[in-house]
Amino acid sequence: MTKAEFRRTSDWKNFRSEMLQNFSADYLTGYPLRKGFNIHHLDMRDENYSNLNPERFVCLNKSIHEMVHLLYGYYVKDPDILNRIKDLLDKMIEYNNDEVK
Repeated sequence: MTKAEFRRTSDWKNFRSEMLQNFSADYLTGYPLRKGFNIHHLDMRDENYSNLNPERFVCLNKSIHEMVHLLYGYYVKDPDILNRIKDLLDKMIEYNNDEVK
C-alpha cells in the first residue's frame, strides 16, 4: 500500500481525528491548527509509515509542514544549517529595526 493509499484508510482518518482532539496547536509555532493541517510522521520510512503510535507524530499547519520537509533534506546532510539560519534571521531583525541605519 502506498502512503497516499494509507492516508485514505479509516485507520488513518480516525487517527487524524484523535490527534486533533488531543492537540489544538501547531507543534512548532503554537498557533491554532488550521483546516488542512498535517499530521507529521517523525519516522518517514515506508516500513514504519502505518505505525500509528502518537509519540511518532506531531501536528503542523501546512506551511510549517512544508518548511520542515524542506529543511530536513538539508539538515540531515549539514546540521550546522540551523546556525546559519539563526544568524540570517538575527541579521534580518537587526536590519529591520528602525534604529539601525
